[in-house]
This record gives sequence, structure tokens and C-alpha cells, in this order.
Amino acid sequence: MEYRKIVFNMLIDEITETLSKYGFKKISKRINSGKGVWQLWERNLLWKVDSVRIIYSKEYSNVYADVTVYFDNIAEERIRLDGANVAYHVREKTSRYSLPKRELLGFLKNIRASRAINLIVNDIEEALKWFELYDEPQKCIDRIVEDRTSVHKGGLSYGKALEHLKTVKMHKE
Repeated sequence: MEYRKIVFNMLIDEITETLSKYGFKKISKRINSGKGVWQLWERNLLWKVDSVRIIYSKEYSNVYADVTVYFDNIAEERIRLDGANVAYHVREKTSRYSLPKRELLGFLKNIRASRAINLIVNDIEEALKWFELYDEPQKCIDRIVEDRTSVHKGGLSYGKALEHLKTVKMHKE
């Protein structure tokens, strides 16, 4: 097995352990899109779904991570409210992470892999704070109305998302 795949599998295990502390569950199926492999974790809060996704790009041999908020089962569809790139959100830098390119001798191999994994896992954990922007229905409504989400006025999802949030808000009160 290619060394980067081994490191990617180690990374998936570390992310799963970290995210489980925050109520996220690993979606069992890993998706292979041909150009890359991605893994998804979700935290279903009934009225919304928080999602963390990591993608291993086969072409460029690096990793991309993002966080996303969805609404499920609105007219039998999933509506993406908003999302953020983990690296850019946390570091305001590049949107991708590099994995070690090849096996090194002995302990150097483990140090490089550990550093890469720790950096990505720590950034993902830091990026979980982004979900606070959407932790209440009214905050979501405000951001949609201010056009600060992926749901835009005039779009097909706009009315559905607002109606969903107003219904959720009524039930919470």
C-alpha cells in the first residue's frame, strides 16, 4: 500500500476519535470518486446536520477538509446552508494540506506523519467553532436574510430553508 494511503487511513482514525467527542459519527462508506477518496462525519441535530468532510486528492497527493451545515428532509432533499474550508478558516492560508511523500527511515517517518496528522486534526477541531454561526434557528435566518450563506435570495432553496427554520423556531419556543 502506498505510504500516503497509510497516512490517510491513520488520519481518518484520528479524526474519527476527535470528532466523536463532539457528537459526530463517521459515515461508514468511504467514497472513491476516481480523482480522490473522501470521508464524511455528521452530527445530526434533528433540525440541521453539521458535517465534516476530508478529501484525499489522488492527483495532487494532498488533503482538503471542509465543514458544512445542511438541512435534511426538506421536500425530500438536502439543502446546503453554508460551508467553510478548514485550512483557510483556521489559518487564512492555503486550502490544502500535504501528506508525507514517501517513507523515510525509522523514526523520521513517524515524526513527519504525526506532524501532518496532528496539524489537520487540530485545525478540524478548531474549525468546529465555525458551527456556532448556525447553532440557533434565528442565527441561520439572519444569515440567510443578510445573504451571508450559500442559500441566496431568488434561489430554489431560499424559501424552503426559511420555512424550515421558522417551523423549527416555533417548535423550540
